[in-house]
Amino acid sequence: MDEESKKSHALGVRLNNEQYEHLLDFTQEFHLKKSQVLKKAFNEWIALKKSFLDENIILISKTLFREILAIISDEELIRIGQILAKNFISRLHFKFLSKEGGIKMIEFLERMLVNLGPEGHSWFDEMSFKFLDNRELVIFGSHSINENFSKYIKTVLSPIMNELFDYELLESHTSNNTIELKFIPIQG
Repeated sequence: MDEESKKSHALGVRLNNEQYEHLLDFTQEFHLKKSQVLKKAFNEWIALKKSFLDENIILISKTLFREILAIISDEELIRIGQILAKNFISRLHFKFLSKEGGIKMIEFLERMLVNLGPEGHSWFDEMSFKFLDNRELVIFGSHSINENFSKYIKTVLSPIMNELFDYELLESHTSNNTIELKFIPIQG
């Protein structure tokens, strides 16, 4: 590590009593120092702002999303998931058009885990993937939303895996708080 990257700067911040109490609650809950919580909050805020500027994003709470998913029909859920997948695929094609080798599946999956998992937007409490010996891919996760969320994620990921990486959905298991998707390479 070079000398420049080791430098840090002290900064004072004033918090009102309510903000300070929230800070103390977080430090105790996550076993972090106050400075670590503030750095993490700052980094997440910057990432979120950049994300809003780079992409057309609407922020929605889990509670509201859960309620919306609970009242829409399976047909509407599929239609919304397909529209999102189509837009996402187009965006990725454009973004990686000039990148040699295109979009790498491992990079996509790792980024998905970060973005959807506890370190990102926290849609999933846990999320992971693994490749089996025969190149089958299993994606699994747990969440606290509802079964329609599991179905929605399945509806979004299936066309993405198919079109971008030539993997098709072999089987799926969805529940109120879990999802497991098994993809296999398309035989060409």
